[in-house]
Amino acid sequence: MVPANRASAEVVIVEDEDILRNELSFVLRHHGFRVAAYATAQELYRHLAVRSAGAVILDIGLVGEDGLSICTYLRRHDPHLGIVFLTARSLRDDRLRGLAAGADAYLVKPVEMQELILMLDRLLDRRAVSQSHAPGPAPVSAPANTAVAAPADSALGGLPELGGVSRLPSALGSVSTAAEPSADHAWTLHVGLGQLRAPNGLTRKLSNNERTLLYCLAQQQGEVISAEVLSAQLQIPQEEYDKHRIEVIISRLRRNIEQTVGLSLPLFAKRGTGYCVKDMVLVD
Repeated sequence: MVPANRASAEVVIVEDEDILRNELSFVLRHHGFRVAAYATAQELYRHLAVRSAGAVILDIGLVGEDGLSICTYLRRHDPHLGIVFLTARSLRDDRLRGLAAGADAYLVKPVEMQELILMLDRLLDRRAVSQSHAPGPAPVSAPANTAVAAPADSALGGLPELGGVSRLPSALGSVSTAAEPSADHAWTLHVGLGQLRAPNGLTRKLSNNERTLLYCLAQQQGEVISAEVLSAQLQIPQEEYDKHRIEVIISRLRRNIEQTVGLSLPLFAKRGTGYCVKDMVLVD
């Protein structure tokens, strides 16, 4: 007899290998699961914007936004969502990063299907219990227009360019902060509170990564900081550095800020060089 939860909550697969994605979908459907399957983060976010899910199966090495970034975003929005990594990356550090990002389980390809099925049953049961005690979560709000992954042919990730920017600083903290802009027109980063206040008075709570990134940029008012330097400040291991990952983080931050406060964050990109902010005041 098929457990009821398999039919009541959808399992979403995000896997860019067509054969594996189709095989997983077929097997899970054969065992009574409701399944949706996609190749990219963009497709996943479109799905979750209008439909809920009980569990998500993620590959890590996806085109565009990787599985770790997706996992962090989903977990922040829904603490009860089941998230399972299914990946070829088998090193201990990879497993730890996956679990630290918020995954419930980390399985290595080729997976034992019965293990995956048992894991999904457990996660869907947990989901059902959480929903019986509280209202279901709102649909995951994808970044504006669901274009969260950096465009493959763009070095800017949808950011406006800033003309005539000054030289790239050799190290963070090597350039003094510019004179503070008028409070009526400035954005205020409350570092201790992890909160960003817009000129219109609306605020948004920041994640640790968002706070670190904005703090680094705001220290260098108007000066450009490279994606590589920002990556180091976010403690992304050097061997995993990828400028597109920073593009995704920045693009998502700008869109989320605009959705929350209704104003565009003064964060600019300089093609092939890096990023900078203007009109932002730092408060301890």
